[in-house]
Amino acid sequence: MRRRAPRATPVHCLVVAIMTLFLVSCATTGDTPADAQILTVEGGVTVRGNEPFTDLFLETDQRNSYVLKLEADERREMQRAAPGQFRVSGRLYRGDWNGLPYAFIEVADWSRL
Repeated sequence: MRRRAPRATPVHCLVVAIMTLFLVSCATTGDTPADAQILTVEGGVTVRGNEPFTDLFLETDQRNSYVLKLEADERREMQRAAPGQFRVSGRLYRGDWNGLPYAFIEVADWSRL
């Protein structure tokens, strides 16, 4: 005698739907500029990389490094003033630089110290 497969009840379907929504929401959360935290840091700004693939980095006294992301005109202005000591405020998020994970700051405001 063959066994019949159990029938899916509405409760089973609801549990599967809730678990699917939970798994999808876990898979889509992450550090992006939209949900990142605001941070203000001070430190030395230098240019790293080779043209045309250079980026501005800020390193604090505690040896924390951040890749700075600015609008093109702001970036040119800061790059002309670098190397130097700066105060930078912006949104902190995680990204990749040269294939390695780094902390990035999407700069909203900056000043030379």
